[in-house]
Amino acid sequence: MIKIYILSNDISFIRSFDSLFDKVDYKIESLSIKPEEVFSYICKHPTDFILIQNTYLKGYYQLIDMLINANKCSIIYITPNSEDGALFNAMSSPRFYMINFNRISSIPDLIPLMERDRKLFENVNNSLDAYKDKINEERLVRKAKLYLMNEYNIDEEEAYKKILRKSMDERISKLQAAKNILGGR
Repeated sequence: MIKIYILSNDISFIRSFDSLFDKVDYKIESLSIKPEEVFSYICKHPTDFILIQNTYLKGYYQLIDMLINANKCSIIYITPNSEDGALFNAMSSPRFYMINFNRISSIPDLIPLMERDRKLFENVNNSLDAYKDKINEERLVRKAKLYLMNEYNIDEEEAYKKILRKSMDERISKLQAAKNILGGR
């Protein structure tokens, strides 16, 4: 079940969502809290999506950036006109989408697309992190090889074998063996 909070000061706006969402797949709740309380509320009560009416924010645009940067939820910002300037940072996030008031009926179709994009983006970030870790490991192993080559006057192949031997003998990773050899250097 997808949990959605609606942030608006307009009762008719809030009611307009009752007929849009299937109550079996979605749990929709309207929050009656001040904009400055939203971030701490979301941290304590996680949700999947927030639908924000533009008149609710009244200058609290940094709230959107905070929620996106903290990976707390995805945001659909509903406005009668484009507000690209104030929301420049949010616009590049797969967790943010700005939609015009007269397109509210498309939100149930939009949510699965946003979820798919968010998952794809997270997979790319995870892959990127794995590559960064691998590059960092290789850099430290190379640094340990250079240290061993200089310290023992051996060639690169022999230095690499020493790292592997240390790794196997101590039952630790190559990375940890390289770190141990470098010992804070």
